Amino acid sequence: MRIRSTPQPLHIGDSVTVYTTGSGPGNQGLTGIILRKSDKSLSIGLFPIGTPPIQSGQIIHGPIVAIATIFISHITTVIQRIS
Repeated sequence: MRIRSTPQPLHIGDSVTVYTTGSGPGNQGLTGIILRKSDKSLSIGLFPIGTPPIQSGQIIHGPIVAIATIFISHITTVIQRIS
């Protein structure tokens, strides 16, 4: 199994889970589809509450129930499916 050692670029349509600063312990992150991105923010279409965070190899399908715009400076971690 080959493991990538460099971050992959984010693309519109990618499924991601985004963790942000100030969310507190037990934060489940924001899971959804990237709708827009810029140098200052990332907008994702959110899946319903209870949708599990993205895991390697996992594909999530479901309705988008809200849109979150997150400032890049507030993002601590982005998990994306790479295979």
